[in-house]
Amino acid sequence: MLIVTLICFLYAFNVGWRSIEYAQASTSALRWAATEGHVTISRGRRNTQMYYVYSVSGRTYSGNIFELPQANPLNWSASRWSNGQRVLVYFDPVAPQNSTVNRQLDERQYNTNLACAAIAVLLGVSAFASFLDHMTSHKARLGFR
Repeated sequence: MLIVTLICFLYAFNVGWRSIEYAQASTSALRWAATEGHVTISRGRRNTQMYYVYSVSGRTYSGNIFELPQANPLNWSASRWSNGQRVLVYFDPVAPQNSTVNRQLDERQYNTNLACAAIAVLLGVSAFASFLDHMTSHKARLGFR
């Protein structure tokens, strides 16, 4: 039961934290400046790297497409991107290395993720309560008070 509790709490923390982080990044990006960039894809024998490149004040920056803040990484299929594709990059004017090509918050996905995190917390609490109940009944059978 302790393992189930731990798994539930870790899942809830991970999903909840990523969803909140995604919402904060999306909200911040609404105030960011925009510039044009392009997608660069380099294919290796074992993996493909996909990133976008953009310039601000003569300095070049890049962002990894699959490290974008997002609620559901499965929504970002590789087929959506092509080498050389022009994209609008939103960047923080104070720290131009912070950027994204998506600043729209998928509220339905965000709320679903938070609901899943809440259910996982409830399951974790339930599993922990069951563990405590089992331990106290076990102690009672052994004659401990």
